[in-house]
Amino acid sequence: MKDLRYPDDLYDRIWEVPDYQPDWETINTASYISEEYLDNAYKPSPIVMSTAVRPVHGSSLVLSQNVDRNQQFYLYMHFLEVEDLPSTQMRKFVIFVNNKIWSYPVVPGSGPNTIYSKYSVGSTDTLLFSINKTNDSTLPPILNAVEFYIPKKFPILPTNQSDVDAMISIRSTYGVKKNWQGDPCVPEELRWDGLDCNTNDQGLYRIISMNLSFSGLKDEIAFSLSKLDSLQSLDMSHDDLTGTIPDFLANMPSLRTINLSGNKLEGSVPALLRDKMKNGALALSLDGNPDLCLSGPCKKKKSHKQRLIVSIVVPTISCLLGIVIAVAIFKHRIKAASTKGTP
Repeated sequence: MKDLRYPDDLYDRIWEVPDYQPDWETINTASYISEEYLDNAYKPSPIVMSTAVRPVHGSSLVLSQNVDRNQQFYLYMHFLEVEDLPSTQMRKFVIFVNNKIWSYPVVPGSGPNTIYSKYSVGSTDTLLFSINKTNDSTLPPILNAVEFYIPKKFPILPTNQSDVDAMISIRSTYGVKKNWQGDPCVPEELRWDGLDCNTNDQGLYRIISMNLSFSGLKDEIAFSLSKLDSLQSLDMSHDDLTGTIPDFLANMPSLRTINLSGNKLEGSVPALLRDKMKNGALALSLDGNPDLCLSGPCKKKKSHKQRLIVSIVVPTISCLLGIVIAVAIFKHRIKAASTKGTP
């Protein structure tokens, strides 16, 4: 077999040209297949998909692969119709692996169709594949490409999945521009910036500390943080967070240190957080949030409009009262003068 790699292969896979059997023949598409045309999650190379094999005679395409029965194998088969078929013709087939039916009936279309195994197809020394034409098909089966994958066993266990899901959500919410790719905790030299992790009793890594200070975070405190139930320290200081402090922070079982200083948070601090702070169970830093009420429920502030009304009404009432008094005095003087002039 000859190993090949293609520049247009998004995943830079190593492809092998098989030793063709005498009962196979090659067919090619007459038109160019663009990457945009290959609307497929597995992105098989357009060059690879432009060629297919089919049986010269008969209704089955058979191939085999020697494998180690002690390893697990996962199979991906790619199909694309490379011929312009008239309406009276149809190509339909089913796939067998080691003489057991492996797929539903496949009808190759103008876009690639990938059939894959959800479970390992290993456990024998040889994998035997048979692609068989169905009874209602007028054309023999084809195969454009096939991929074999062997799972790689890592010497260390990954990060707990719930922590991974939470971190992916946090990354999406805040648009974090750090090196946040792959597993959040392992390998250690590629650990996500700002995180600290340790292992639990099962050997899985858990996130115990997160430092996102000076990261330009905007919007409210993300609910996804509540899923990090092993988190002990959270620093989101000197960002641009808004809204209120959520109650869920008080219910995170392992959280001992929270730094939210230097943001634009507002409203009251949840009572349970204040209680934990008073009891010494939590170190809470909230300086630099001018609209945050630290000691209890917020007192309703008078609005600018209310202050403006008061500032207008008070002088007006004083002025009117002065006029009334002046008129009363004037009338009193006139009355007194009239009384003196009467014989």
